[in-house]
Amino acid sequence: MKHFVSLFREHPSTKLSDAGQKRRAEEVRAWALRQISEGRKLDPRLLVGESHRVNPDDQQAKVAGDEGLGLISKKMLWAGRIVSALPVLFLLVDGAMKLAKPEIVVKTTVGLGYAETVILPLGIVLLACTILYVIPQTAVVGAVLLTGYLGGAVATQVRAQQGLFGLLFPVVLGVLLWGGLVLREVRLRALLPLRS
Repeated sequence: MKHFVSLFREHPSTKLSDAGQKRRAEEVRAWALRQISEGRKLDPRLLVGESHRVNPDDQQAKVAGDEGLGLISKKMLWAGRIVSALPVLFLLVDGAMKLAKPEIVVKTTVGLGYAETVILPLGIVLLACTILYVIPQTAVVGAVLLTGYLGGAVATQVRAQQGLFGLLFPVVLGVLLWGGLVLREVRLRALLPLRS
C-alpha cells in the first residue's frame, strides 16, 4: 500500500491535462478493481488525490472522477442493507411457513396446482437460497438462485391466472434483492456501469 500511495500521490505543482487526468483515473480504477477482486480492502484516502483530500479520518472521501470505486459510503451501505432486508424477511418467513406447513400454506400451494409433497422441498430450497444471499461472500450466488426461484413464482402465477398483484409481487421482490445488492456490493456496481 505504501508503494501505491507514492505512485499515485499528486505533487502540488503537478498539473495534468484533461487527457492525463482521465488516463490516471482509468489506471487507478483498473488497479483498484484488481485489488477488490482479489479480496483486498481499500482505504478511500489512498485513492484520493492530495488536492481532493478532506479530513484524513473521513472514510467517505471520493475518488476524483470515479465515485464509489471500491469506496462505499456508510449511507449507501446501510441503504443497501435496508433494501435487502425487506425481501429477505419476507422470504425467510415464507420458507419457514413452508417447513411448518400450516393449513393455509398447504391449501394455497395445492390451489396453485402443486402436490402437497413439494412444499417441504420448496421451503428448504428457498431458505438455502436466502441464507446464501444474506452471507456477503455468497450474496451474488444467492441473488442469482433467488431470481430463478422468483421466476418460477411468476410462472406459477401466470399459469394459475392469479392476477396482476400475484404476477408483480415476485418481480418487485427480485428488484429489491438486486437493488439492495448493487447498493452494498462494490464489485457488482463495477460490472453494471449505470452512469455515463
